[in-house]
Amino acid sequence: MTDGRFMRARRGTALPTKWRFSSAILAMTVVAATAAGCGTDSGGETASSNEPTALKLAHYLGTSNATGKGLEWFIEEVEASSDSIDIEPYWDGTLLAPDDTLQGIADGRTDIGFFASTYYPSQLPLTQFVSLPFVTDDVTSLAQAFNDVYETNDDLRAEYESQGVKVLTFVGIPPTIFAGREPLPDLAALRGKKIRATGYTADAFAAAGSDVLALAGTEIYESLERGLIDGYTSVNFATSSSLSLHEVAPHVYDARIGSYGFGVIAINLSTWESLSEDQQAAVTEAAEQWNTEYPKISAADDITACDAILAAGGTVDVWPDSEIEAWRELVGTSLVEKWEDQAGDAASQLKADIEDALPASEGTVIEPAAQQCADKSGD
Repeated sequence: MTDGRFMRARRGTALPTKWRFSSAILAMTVVAATAAGCGTDSGGETASSNEPTALKLAHYLGTSNATGKGLEWFIEEVEASSDSIDIEPYWDGTLLAPDDTLQGIADGRTDIGFFASTYYPSQLPLTQFVSLPFVTDDVTSLAQAFNDVYETNDDLRAEYESQGVKVLTFVGIPPTIFAGREPLPDLAALRGKKIRATGYTADAFAAAGSDVLALAGTEIYESLERGLIDGYTSVNFATSSSLSLHEVAPHVYDARIGSYGFGVIAINLSTWESLSEDQQAAVTEAAEQWNTEYPKISAADDITACDAILAAGGTVDVWPDSEIEAWRELVGTSLVEKWEDQAGDAASQLKADIEDALPASEGTVIEPAAQQCADKSGD
C-alpha cells in the first residue's frame, strides 16, 4: 500500500477516525482468533485441547481373529500411554475392504489401518519379497528385519510414504497352510485343482499345475461351499479356523511354504505429522512391542484352531519331505527372479539389506502351528 495518508501515519501522524475504528475491530478479531486457536488440537478430529485426538482404525477382519485381537491390544496400549488419543476401531471391513485399505489410509478415510501386503502387488512391489515361497518359516524375525530396514532403506520407505502413508510396523503373519474339500496329500493331487491363492504363492501352485484364483479372504468360504474352488491357500492356520474354513475344506496341510505376505499397520502421513511428539511416542512404543506381543496372541489362537478343526472331524497333515523338496525344485529360482524383475533396480539392495538384518533379528523359531497340530492329531 502506497497511499500518502498511510505513509504519514507511519511517521507519527494520527490515523483518521474511521481507520482507528477499523483497527480496533481488527485487533479484537485477532485476539479472538488467537484464543480460539489455543483450543485446537493438532491431529484427528478434535476442536479443543481438553478433548483427545480422535483417530479411526480400520481392519477387514474382526476381533475373533488374532490380528483383530492384536489390534485391540495395540489400541489399549496407545490409549494407556497417552490420554490425549482416542482410537475408534472399525472391524470386519465396515469401513474399508481388504483391497481398499491402503488407499483408504492414504486419502484419509481412516487414520490407521491394517492391510495385507499381497493385495497390493503393483503399489508395493518391494514388499512382495515376503510372499516368496520356501524362504523362511521365521516370519517374526523377517518382520523385524523389515522394520529395521524400513528406517535405513530409502526405496522401501518411499514405497509407502510416496503414497501418503507411514508404516508403524510390519506384521509377521504366521506361515501359510493350504486346504481342500478333498484330500491333497501330494503334488499330483494339486494338478487341475482350482485353488484360491495370492502373491507368489499363487505362482507356486500354478507351477504345480493348479488353476489359481485371486479371491478376497472373506470370499473363500462361500466359494468353497458353492464348489467354485477346490481349495485355498495364502491363509494362516488360526485365520482359517476363525473364518470357519474347516467346515467346507476339512483337509488341512502344511508343505513348509513359509511366509506368504505381511500384515502392515500404517498411518496416514499427514495425520502422523499432526500428532504431538508425546502422541507419536505413544503410538511408536506400542508398534515396537507388536512383534513381541502378537506371536503370543497368535499362539493361543493356534491351539484353539487346532482343537476346533480336529473336533469338527478335520485332518491336519504335513507333507512328506520328498514332496516338499520336489515342489521346491519345481519352483527353483524363477519366483525370486520374477520379483527382482517386477520390483526393479531397488530389489537387489533390499534383498541384501534384509539378509544382513535377519541375523540380528533371529530369535527362537516356533514350530508352525499346523505342524504342531499334525503332531497332536497323530498322538
